[in-house]
Amino acid sequence: MSEKRPSTKQFKAKGSILLEILAVILAAALVFSVTYPNKLWKAEDKNLEKCRENMWHIYFAEVTYLDANLVYNDTLEKVIDFIVSDTTGKRLKRYTSLDSILGGQIIKTFKTLDDKVTITVDSVFGAGPDSVITKMVDIQVSALVDSMLDYANEVDLDTTEAFVLDSLRFWPAYAAKIDTIAFVTLDGLYTCPTVGRDYIISANNDTIPKLINISCPIDSTDKEELAADFKRSFLGGLRIENHGALDNGEKTW
Repeated sequence: MSEKRPSTKQFKAKGSILLEILAVILAAALVFSVTYPNKLWKAEDKNLEKCRENMWHIYFAEVTYLDANLVYNDTLEKVIDFIVSDTTGKRLKRYTSLDSILGGQIIKTFKTLDDKVTITVDSVFGAGPDSVITKMVDIQVSALVDSMLDYANEVDLDTTEAFVLDSLRFWPAYAAKIDTIAFVTLDGLYTCPTVGRDYIISANNDTIPKLINISCPIDSTDKEELAADFKRSFLGGLRIENHGALDNGEKTW
């Protein structure tokens, strides 16, 4: 009785399965090689943007602090507490008026609202004493913000964001919303999002006005640590650089 041998079809079937598995593995590797680096770089781009925004927020918080203090010898934590612990809300309002970066972010949030408010046309469009309009109209908040921005641009205001925020504070609910966004911002600006370390802050108390320097903490040790990370550095191709600094309100990037 002759011994049965595997048919050629069986060999071909097994070979086809192996090729299919190999093709799937190669396809997965190709997708990984494209998507993983892209994911890392997008995350770092967001970190860079967030880091620089944080430095601006810190700068304006420091300016708010120095408005009421002759010297700067405190930590960032104490500066933030100085603002948020004020029960009158005046320091927080002062901070939001100064921080044009935060103001722009808040305005962007308000432009997405579908809420409506009742206003007098003259109070928004400034018809003047010879043509005072007292008609009350309902308007969407987004449209109201747009009209405020148009007016600020028309008269060439240097403090457009502060003008819009101060105007929106007329409505208690929106004043509370502005304050909430400011609180959240102040609570989340202590560290660079890429390395999770505190910003480097220094102030020169001997100058008038005082000079404030705020720097991203990324240094050569962070680059070396990343280079030793096979997955992020070799497979992901990720590289990081210091995100810059603010030298007395002047950006270095």
